[in-house]
Amino acid sequence: MMKPTQPGQDRSPLSPRARQQRAMEEQLLLTAFADIRPVPMGLSVGIVAGTALFLATATLLIRATLVPDEPVGPMLNLLSNFFPGYRVTWTGALLGWFYGFLNGFLAGATTAALVNLSHHMYLSHHRRRNRSTRSR
Repeated sequence: MMKPTQPGQDRSPLSPRARQQRAMEEQLLLTAFADIRPVPMGLSVGIVAGTALFLATATLLIRATLVPDEPVGPMLNLLSNFFPGYRVTWTGALLGWFYGFLNGFLAGATTAALVNLSHHMYLSHHRRRNRSTRSR
């Protein structure tokens, strides 16, 4: 004869060991799929992207002083099609840092948000699948 269950009492047919194993699995999944915070991710990618564009521009400007007969960065000047006001000049290098930072921030934050979304979708699917196998 089975004892009547109290409200809030676990009705699962799993043994205590199986429940402990499921709890450990859940904790492992939560650790493995930890959220990526979008703002710090955006800041770090933005700083790297802005610094890379600044250094590329500065390198070309320094090279132009060493080799005066060569045109200064015709390929990098094409960025002015996307970044208004950007030129291969020292002012353009600072403006390029800003544009690089802005685009890097948006790319990093968006990537973090999409990764978090995919992880949450996977974990909710995993939890639903475990609930359905538990009830069998």
